[in-house]
Amino acid sequence: MIYEFVTIKADVRNIFAQLRFCQEFSTKHIRTMKQGFCLVTLEMALNQLVEFPELIGAQEDEETDAQRW
Repeated sequence: MIYEFVTIKADVRNIFAQLRFCQEFSTKHIRTMKQGFCLVTLEMALNQLVEFPELIGAQEDEETDAQRW
């Protein structure tokens, strides 16, 4: 949960594209080291945020929009 919070607060533009770039150009050696662990951890954090949008308050925004109409 903390990593998801840090990921959101980092406000990286095109973070999914950045992740894909890192995955495409990493080597087997990198994937077995600390950098690989960090890459997988970022991937899992992004998956969590996509699967559970309420973690970032997306559900609250939808309810607020519905109340405006």
